[in-house]
Amino acid sequence: MRVPPPDVSDADVARCVASGWGVHVDEIAYAPVGFGSHHWQVRSGAERLFVTVDVVRDSAELAAALGTAAALRAQGLEFVHAPRPDASGGLLQTVAGRHTLAVHEWLDGTVLSSLDDVPHAETIPLLARLHAVSLATVPARRADLVVQGRAGFEAALQQIDTTWPGPYGERARSLLRQHRGRLGDLFAVHDSEAAKMLAKQGTWVVTHGEPHGDNLLSGDDGLHFIDWDTALIAPAARDVWQVGGASELDHYRELTGRELPQDEVDHFRRDWDLAEICLYTADFAAPHDETADTAIMWGGFVESLANLLAERTQRAPRGPEKHGQTT
Repeated sequence: MRVPPPDVSDADVARCVASGWGVHVDEIAYAPVGFGSHHWQVRSGAERLFVTVDVVRDSAELAAALGTAAALRAQGLEFVHAPRPDASGGLLQTVAGRHTLAVHEWLDGTVLSSLDDVPHAETIPLLARLHAVSLATVPARRADLVVQGRAGFEAALQQIDTTWPGPYGERARSLLRQHRGRLGDLFAVHDSEAAKMLAKQGTWVVTHGEPHGDNLLSGDDGLHFIDWDTALIAPAARDVWQVGGASELDHYRELTGRELPQDEVDHFRRDWDLAEICLYTADFAAPHDETADTAIMWGGFVESLANLLAERTQRAPRGPEKHGQTT
């Protein structure tokens, strides 16, 4: 996020890192990078750390996701950038009452989304290794295949005939009123496809959730997958749709012997945009200000709506990550 949360200060973060991880903080600065999560850079002597703060949604789910990263790293998956355990062996601390905080080692390198040509093919062998991991060895939860933020979206639609506040409220409401029927059809398609996948969970794998360029960092020691907060057991297509086109899908099949039905690939492309619409609708229906972050959210809302209306299924994934959805 480009703007720090109003209720979390540098001092709050420094105290939490010191008390939870035993790190004396010499320098701290907010890092306006990524989207969905808030980040700080911390320096302790010669050591640098990267701190991530999230609004508490489901702390048990987040702990399971980060615990999955730690388990994968312990199994020898060197490309997994896992959080540092705190003094008690846990991976999360609470800061400022309603936020969670995790600490990562600092990585020097280049985020792939900053490159003109993202080398998607380099990620396919790593995804193949990830998807071969035994489910019994990680604490990840199983995906429920419900669109993220759908409850908040449907609650906002109950207020579709009243004025929405803030700089983007009325613009969002107008577009949703215009395209409400089409979105309803797409949710119905989503639910039908999700039901099919839920019926064959024996084929599911450990997934990162968002292995696009914003979450891939190339360093001197190779490629790293960062931001594991959306890790879940789910269909392989949840990951693979984000790493290129037909040639990359063929490469994945060659390495794994795993068939990826096109309807599953299309499902997760559609799910991404539906989640963007849901999450940002809830924000725009509530009081909000004009900030760098809400401007990015508006751009994501408009882009995702256009993708859904066109049902473009061959586009490349893009940032911001995370669907509120995190990076």
